[in-house]
Amino acid sequence: MLRLAAVGGWGFPPAALFTKGTGVKENVLFFVSIFGGVVVSVLCSDKVSVWQSVIRVVCGVILSALFTDPFLAIVEYDPELYRNSVAALFGMCGYAIARVLVNLDRATVIKVIQAVTGKK
Repeated sequence: MLRLAAVGGWGFPPAALFTKGTGVKENVLFFVSIFGGVVVSVLCSDKVSVWQSVIRVVCGVILSALFTDPFLAIVEYDPELYRNSVAALFGMCGYAIARVLVNLDRATVIKVIQAVTGKK
């Protein structure tokens, strides 16, 4: 059974970050974990422009801030134990998704659309 009320629901900003009973220390560690995951991804990736790096980092932060608490509610993991590590993983995933999207060119997008629609 889903316990979304325990994490504040699905809205943005995530209500769990601002509800009573969540301390500043936990939230600071949460965001440090997000940025830590994104920094690992930045350091392990190829050299890109500053603009591309900013887009990637912002996507990683947004993905982890939006989906960490709902994911923990769905899989019914204890947020006290897993919240920071799951946030870091979502940060790295968001960074990687943005990396793929930023590097797409027009020809690749056309090929993907044709493959999906069944045309050559």
